[in-house]
Amino acid sequence: MRAAATALLVLAATTARADHATPEQIEAAMRAAATEAKAYADESTMVTGLQRAQASGADDPLAAEARLLQLLIRLREVRAPQAQTRAVVAALLDHAPRTMTDPVDPEQRGLQRPAFAVAGAARALLRQWDQVPGKDTPAPTPGPGVLILTEDAFGEQLVPLGYPVPVPLDTPEPGDGFRSYAALQARLAALAEGSADLRATVVGRSREQRDIAAWTLGDADDTTPVGAPEPAALVNGTIHAREWASPEVVVGLIERFAGNAEDGGLYRYLLDHVNLVVVPVLNVDGFLHTQRTPSVTLESEAGDPIPAGQPPEYSNYPRDGRLRRKNLRSVDADACPAPASGCMNGVDLNRNSDSQFFASGNQNSGNPLSIVHHGPSPASEPETQALYAAADLARRERLRLYVDVHSFGRVFFGVNTGASRRDALTATLVQRMSGATGRGANRYPYDATPPGFGIGSTDEYFGYGLQIPAYTLEIEPTGNGASEYGGFGYHHDGFILPESEIARVRRELADALTLGLYRMAGPPTLIEAQIREAEGDRVVYSARWQAQGDGRALQTDVAEPLATQTSYRLWLAFDKPMRVRDEQNEVVPYAGQTAPLAPSIAIEGLSAEGTSFRQDLDTEAQGWLAQRYANDAYALDFTLPANLPLTDARRLNLRVDVQDLSGQALDANPATRVDWNAGWSGYEDGNGRADTDTGGPDRSLRIVDDGSPTPGDDGGGSGGGAFGALGLFVALLWRRGICRSAFRRDGPI
Repeated sequence: MRAAATALLVLAATTARADHATPEQIEAAMRAAATEAKAYADESTMVTGLQRAQASGADDPLAAEARLLQLLIRLREVRAPQAQTRAVVAALLDHAPRTMTDPVDPEQRGLQRPAFAVAGAARALLRQWDQVPGKDTPAPTPGPGVLILTEDAFGEQLVPLGYPVPVPLDTPEPGDGFRSYAALQARLAALAEGSADLRATVVGRSREQRDIAAWTLGDADDTTPVGAPEPAALVNGTIHAREWASPEVVVGLIERFAGNAEDGGLYRYLLDHVNLVVVPVLNVDGFLHTQRTPSVTLESEAGDPIPAGQPPEYSNYPRDGRLRRKNLRSVDADACPAPASGCMNGVDLNRNSDSQFFASGNQNSGNPLSIVHHGPSPASEPETQALYAAADLARRERLRLYVDVHSFGRVFFGVNTGASRRDALTATLVQRMSGATGRGANRYPYDATPPGFGIGSTDEYFGYGLQIPAYTLEIEPTGNGASEYGGFGYHHDGFILPESEIARVRRELADALTLGLYRMAGPPTLIEAQIREAEGDRVVYSARWQAQGDGRALQTDVAEPLATQTSYRLWLAFDKPMRVRDEQNEVVPYAGQTAPLAPSIAIEGLSAEGTSFRQDLDTEAQGWLAQRYANDAYALDFTLPANLPLTDARRLNLRVDVQDLSGQALDANPATRVDWNAGWSGYEDGNGRADTDTGGPDRSLRIVDDGSPTPGDDGGGSGGGAFGALGLFVALLWRRGICRSAFRRDGPI
């Protein structure tokens, strides 16, 4: 039974009296009530507490319901209740109109979900005391430690969930439920058929000699469309066998990319610019083993380490059957689950990493029966070696992001390696991804271990080894378990997400992981600009940043001074999609992001007298256009006022300040291509510093150039190599009337 069933996060939508509570207020109330409930020493005092909580409902309904729920959880410890206890609990059946069987708006699931409410919790408790059979009461299975998962049946060997026990579905298409391993494989094969962007590679074989497949998403080469080396990312799933939500989320990410490969925008950009490798099921043997017995588990003690402050029964974990965690080293799968020590063998693959933290910390054990057994040696397991092979497939040296998808806890675990910039960017990325779930930046909080501490997990291996953002993503629910969805809060039910929740979780985390991949693909860069006269369509300015070696050089084709009271059209191009659109083709923020929809654009310069000036241009959100990808370009019409000192201006340049859809600012100096080295490299801010990871406005595009260094450049000038010098030379010739250009571009305007 989970003491952490602090949940039953019911209160916001459960009763009219508490329907204005926020999720944060609910969670705080539940935690306070759980602490208070622990202070009640016996049955009599708990009943008194119930009566007091009922009486206080009018003054503080949120706190009252939290106390009632927590006391009902405590009363589960009572096996033979007194008559008064039964009467008080029975009176709570009419406490609230909503029970777990009432319909719930799908969009509210997981937010302020009305779990079981007080009435439902009271009903469950009375049913437990009366040993009332449920709808699916199975025959008892002999043997100590063998437990049967049920929907609502109580008994000595029965574990009621409070919702239908999920079983593997053989339907490949995603829906409400958890697919079998065969169905997941069939789905991936169907997606890959005829696709140039999805392909499988066998990266290893399990302990039982089953293939472990990694799926590569992206074009066939390792370079971007402009010839730069592609960054890479690795997403791993199902390292722990019982976490059925993990492969659904990971395959859901593949489904999202495959289904949007021809969107011409965000996903096409990612497929062209990121080498993404995904391992849907790393622990193939263990996962198949859990699906053989979806309603049976084996619980037994094995001398696991007990963290400080935890009771001795802390080590009484479910170890086999549906809730098996480890791989199948030294396990006769055909004989399990059964009350025999052989079924408890195996290695926790998230303790087997080849890092300095192997066999470290109090969450490790050298006992093969332990649920956190680290294995005989670092990377001893073929599954661990397969994960490393998947990293090599992605080009390990180009990795910028690693995510290991687990359940449960609703948290991003990570590591602080001591590299301050890397650590700060890793924390910021979690906030962005959490916000992308549509549930707020704190929906999935970040919990990082301090430098020098570890347990041998995979996020430590990649975080320390490559100094990249590396996470253990624990899918919902929180530590409160499935009581958040209407469950009884028994045992380890958080590992058994209700089937009705998985479609939403797939969608939210596909949004979140997509944003993480987009952000780690690199900050945005302004790569091209053009100004035309509105009448006659004549080009008066045209410049672009061209790839040159490891950087870029500015090529200026036309640079004619601007005039006041003349109508112009400005067109800008960026190196990535900057916005998304809704079904009505309106520019909207990406889920949970707050970047301004319209850019900030100005004409600024230095007058003939040496006075600085700036004219801000009017921008609007709907100015986004397509160049290479949807919403990677922007256009506006403008007219400069008569009082702007343009005549014989010494310098005239564009100032463009914009964030990409994840909130990253521009690289202020496009001459240096951005890459990753424990933080962004070549990513300058407005003062020319490349160690702040903040970016800044781009002032590199000069219509009139005085040869001075551009803001964002560390002193190298605005040119950038031979092309830059050529651009300046062409501009000077134009101003002297020596040269004219017939340049015209078909496409951007």
